[in-house]
Amino acid sequence: MKVRIMTLLLLLLTTVLNAQDQTALQYANRLDSTRMKTTLTRLTSAEFAGRKSDKKGARLTADYLAEQLKKNSIKEGYNGSYKQSIEAFTKYKSNKHFNLSNFNYTDCYSYSNSAFQDSVISGSDIIFAGYGVYHSTFNDFANIDIKGKIVMVLDGEGPTSKYGVKCHNASEMPNLKYIASQKPKAILMVSNGFNTFSHYSNESLNFYSTEESQTLASVRINELLANKILEPANKTIKQLEYESESSCSISSFEFSNTLSFKGNNSYKLADANNIVAIIEGSDLKNEYVVLSAHYDHLGMNYRGEIYPGADDNASGVAAVMEIARILNEAKKAGKGPRRSVVILFPTAEEDGLYGSKYYVEKPAYPLEKTIACVNIDMIGRIGSKFDTEEFAKGYVIALTGNSKVNEPLFGIPDSINAISTKLSLISTDGSSYSDFFSRSDHFNFHKKNIPSILFTNGTHDDLHKSTDMVDKINVGAMLQRSKLVFLTLWELANNQNPFKSLPIINKDVMD
Repeated sequence: MKVRIMTLLLLLLTTVLNAQDQTALQYANRLDSTRMKTTLTRLTSAEFAGRKSDKKGARLTADYLAEQLKKNSIKEGYNGSYKQSIEAFTKYKSNKHFNLSNFNYTDCYSYSNSAFQDSVISGSDIIFAGYGVYHSTFNDFANIDIKGKIVMVLDGEGPTSKYGVKCHNASEMPNLKYIASQKPKAILMVSNGFNTFSHYSNESLNFYSTEESQTLASVRINELLANKILEPANKTIKQLEYESESSCSISSFEFSNTLSFKGNNSYKLADANNIVAIIEGSDLKNEYVVLSAHYDHLGMNYRGEIYPGADDNASGVAAVMEIARILNEAKKAGKGPRRSVVILFPTAEEDGLYGSKYYVEKPAYPLEKTIACVNIDMIGRIGSKFDTEEFAKGYVIALTGNSKVNEPLFGIPDSINAISTKLSLISTDGSSYSDFFSRSDHFNFHKKNIPSILFTNGTHDDLHKSTDMVDKINVGAMLQRSKLVFLTLWELANNQNPFKSLPIINKDVMD
């Protein structure tokens, strides 16, 4: 029965696509992997020094992207320019001192408050609140009062069962807005895996904000210091993480330990830019679809090693640049797009999605006329979870997020993929990757109630390491994924009603 239903749906889909425009497939097949590889290689070169958002390498990268857009005859998208300067500040001096029961620390924490004021923390009432989750399905703050106390939380993806399944559908980050609203004295965020903050503590990009979550005194600490703080409670971070994996929960508790922290930062205006271009539509040109990929990465480590960021996210940038080139060719030939397509290369994604956050606050084109955001973040590798025979023919994760905002997008990538690229599509509604959905630039559009989709290959062992290099990129997989992105974008940009024209294929039917 499933096979019969699937056959009927595919026949209907083929009819719809034929009636709509077979031109889409013709242009998708023009995507050039050699061009993408060339862009990718240039982005990861020593010239751009890891593309750190507030450094010279990122500024040179921005110039390069603008040059390529101009070379491809793609129009400037922000007030006659390709560059949208974001109002950001970079920390150039940081003085801090942490004292705990006669132990002094100078290289175990990073003062992470972004509101620019000095911070003084002292106290002995401490609450360990798990992963800091406040959500309808999971609440680390149930039956505890954190007002006036120091709150310690784990900075990570939240509890995962011993079977590798997420225990809840909340965001992967501590809910700082909720924590701040409860008026604690300060927050300590434990970043497991970091042994030193000496290099990073002076190089973060920041945006001035008066929000409570931004003015809350906050300190990022490592496991070593966290264990010292936890000594009176006879707990360690490893024990607490084991508890969360064993029971799919982690109990909050209160304890006492006298600590003090003093920190102050000095800032200067950062020279950081989003890159914006536009391919104007025809009869629906006053409606917009955003195609985005962040171009920044992590720069260099304290040893002077470059983080090339080949997959993260030179792969996405190379794909967007090539998709934009081909889409512009279609426009020149009078074959689309009907809606205008905004090409957006945000900066400062690695600093906290700041570039896209700035764009949605000061958009080049009206958000109320923006029907969707299509975002690419890492499409050049085979993720560590998918290096199996099952996915050998190629796969992509297409996340639309499990929310009403994105319901209009549910099924569109499935429908297109089923009759074109035929990749193994891992997910479309994001229910299995709810923690991942909030970790790239489309999420800021999502928060503005704009349907948004992320195309990605998922994480791998080289993520955020100096080993994320071009020679590890799977160009064939990257090309096929780019074709699916192109066809999805084409559907959104050209269909009179893209959210209803293609029937949604249920995954059970596809089995």
